[in-house]
Amino acid sequence: MKKILLACAILLVMHVLNPDLDAHKSACMPQLDREVNEAYSKGNFITKLGLALGGEEFKSSFLNSLRRRDYVLFSLGYINGELVTIGALGYVHVRE
Repeated sequence: MKKILLACAILLVMHVLNPDLDAHKSACMPQLDREVNEAYSKGNFITKLGLALGGEEFKSSFLNSLRRRDYVLFSLGYINGELVTIGALGYVHVRE
């Protein structure tokens, strides 16, 4: 009986700590910032001008395309059908 109650308590904690869509988006931001900065530093004049003028718009459209699939105990984040984030216990891991 104690094992069943412990298992139920663990499952309840996992469900409560399942990250939401905003957690997945905020976990993607550092990686996205690094990639935009790297593209800016390696780019030519036109690339730098485009990123300077539309970099924030690019980031917001990228993050708006993030879709979260909730599996009660954990969640997965997809962009264009590709798995990019895995969330469980309040933590979101971003795949490279």
